[in-house]
Amino acid sequence: MIRLSVRDPADERRVLVDLTSAGRALEAEVLGVSIKIKSACRIADQGAADLRDTLETLGPPAAD
Repeated sequence: MIRLSVRDPADERRVLVDLTSAGRALEAEVLGVSIKIKSACRIADQGAADLRDTLETLGPPAAD
């Protein structure tokens, strides 16, 4: 499980969501991906944003 959700004891209408330790480990791994892409492509943040925008025009994201 990568996320944990519980009802807010102060307000039952709210659901509080947090990552489990496995989710936090995955989050750290995923954050490293953008750094590796920018380094491999030799681009800065704006170049990465431009690359993402270009890739998004190629097709819809894969369904989960």
